[in-house]
Amino acid sequence: MVNKSIGTKILTVVGFAATVFLTGLIVFYTQSQRTIVMQEHQEVTQRMVVTVIAGLEAIMETGTAITAKRYANDVKSVLELEDFRFVRTDGLEAFLDNQTIHEVNRLLGRTAYPSRNVVKQIRLYDKADPRLQQVIETGHPDSFLDEQNHAYTVLMPIENSRACWRCHGSEIKILGFARVVTSLQKAQQTITENRNRAIVVLLVVLFLYLIFTYLFLHQVIIAPIRQVTRAMRQVEQGDLKQRVPELGEDELGGMARSFNNMTGRLRETYAGLEMEQDKLTTIILNAGEGIVVTDRNGTIVLVNQVAEKLLGRSADEIKAIGFEQLVDDPLVIRHLIDHDDPHFHETVQYGEYYIGLMASRIQTKQGDMLGMVALMRDVTLQKRRESYLEAMSLMDELTGLLNRRSLSDVLAQSVSDVMENNSQLTLMMLDFDHFKQLNDTYGHVMGDRLLRAFGELLKSRLRKTDHAFRYGGEEFTVLLKDTGIEDARNIAENIRQAVTHLMVEDVLVTVSVGLAAVDQCVRHTPECLLESADRALYRAKKLGRNQTVVFDSSMLDDEWVSKWSVDE
Repeated sequence: MVNKSIGTKILTVVGFAATVFLTGLIVFYTQSQRTIVMQEHQEVTQRMVVTVIAGLEAIMETGTAITAKRYANDVKSVLELEDFRFVRTDGLEAFLDNQTIHEVNRLLGRTAYPSRNVVKQIRLYDKADPRLQQVIETGHPDSFLDEQNHAYTVLMPIENSRACWRCHGSEIKILGFARVVTSLQKAQQTITENRNRAIVVLLVVLFLYLIFTYLFLHQVIIAPIRQVTRAMRQVEQGDLKQRVPELGEDELGGMARSFNNMTGRLRETYAGLEMEQDKLTTIILNAGEGIVVTDRNGTIVLVNQVAEKLLGRSADEIKAIGFEQLVDDPLVIRHLIDHDDPHFHETVQYGEYYIGLMASRIQTKQGDMLGMVALMRDVTLQKRRESYLEAMSLMDELTGLLNRRSLSDVLAQSVSDVMENNSQLTLMMLDFDHFKQLNDTYGHVMGDRLLRAFGELLKSRLRKTDHAFRYGGEEFTVLLKDTGIEDARNIAENIRQAVTHLMVEDVLVTVSVGLAAVDQCVRHTPECLLESADRALYRAKKLGRNQTVVFDSSMLDDEWVSKWSVDE
């Protein structure tokens, strides 16, 4: 929650910037204080050295230079110096040997100063030390800081004044140096104390600054933003009545006014959309077609009653199974959706209904997906009518058998199957005897009744794999699959004898039968098989009717051979 709070983010940024600024200010302040303290320390040290040298000169003028070493020790003790010594120009500590005493006595021409009994030589600097040479050449003091040892060293030149010429002559400018070493610990302590006080002040100021900044930001920025955020969340949940206070003319006030204007327009737009949606929903729910609509994610959001009826499911059940499973075949739905023609439809059988089904995507002009829609129409009656008409076009209405039109298709396919599978096929051709005379005697109504009764007899005597056709008038054909000529003869005799017992209102009839098998034909074609069976039927008629005749070579003639020659 902290990472999501804009107040925390603003306060973090402001606090960080303030901390960097104040830290920089403290660093600058402590550095400045350090510089000032160090400069003051250096100035005090240098003034102190000048004073000490003045005292030394006074001692030297009195001719009591022998006390200079004790004077240096006393100064070091009184002033609490780290070190205080006099250095000759050759780098040796002064007043420890007899070199200067002998030189002075030589210049004076007498033993003005007695020699020391205890002689020491302590070299503080190399004779060619750059610091010594620089001070000798310039006549200016040299100083440097030793940060590691917390010490400040001043090397102050002692000039050869007129008062010193008596003992040292006037040829040399610098008699030696006074080296003072002072401790920087007190200065460092002062700097540390100043820095610590500055850090405390920094923390206090930063704490107070953050508190006041937070209170200010919370009142002026965070609270208004939170009001707008809460209102926007309410709007997101559908509450468009939200308003926020419009305080001030700044950006936050402008944002509040924009938000209130936006919600006002949204309320107007939403009211109009609700009205249009109510109209559309009313139209969809009362439409004569089944309608199923999804959103852009493919989730079903609308199902009307017609769709529920056609699919045999409630709206909740349809929503649960999903759009692609509407007719339990996702491939059909995908094919319709992906088809180039949005008006393309397919007829599917679903339960007791035949459904004319369309499905397509709903897209904007820019091609953005809005959802999908499926339209369903009950075409059961139309489909049954088409099926009936198709069946009627292939069946003889009077006898219920297949008609001559269907014979061509079935016979051609059967002959093709025989040639491919090397099986047997026999064609039976039947014709009523003296049927014209019967019609003339008893009328066409009686003739139709006899034809109808004969059709029923054929259907009852044939196998399911056999096909019976009304070839025309009183002539019929039967296609016997997987049946050789001898078995076909038995079937034909059975039918012929059953006809002799077929009585319709005391009227008896007989039929003549001709048989031909595919393997008997000169050429294995439907036409050759038909003509072979017809020749066998003609022979049965010629031999006296009411009998079965099988096609054989005796029925061939020159015309037949010429017509069905293999070479043709």
